[in-house]
Amino acid sequence: MTKPKKTNEHSSPPELLEPVSVTQTESEKAKKLTINVPPGHVYIVGLNPDGTEKEGSGFFYPERSYLRIYGDKTKYSVKKKAH
Repeated sequence: MTKPKKTNEHSSPPELLEPVSVTQTESEKAKKLTINVPPGHVYIVGLNPDGTEKEGSGFFYPERSYLRIYGDKTKYSVKKKAH
């Protein structure tokens, strides 16, 4: 004789996932990064075409001449100036 199939009559309904906004989530990438900029330099970060920062693209460059090469604000973002 075979055993009858178990039914899920007594089990709770499946849990529904609720959407959350980006502001409700916290990730390691979203944490603020503190960088010590050497005197006379700026910290420049490359930008994606949509305006977001490219991960790992930050670098230091001399403050006196960065605008000539990296002054395009659609491609680069100066994150911190040394004073």
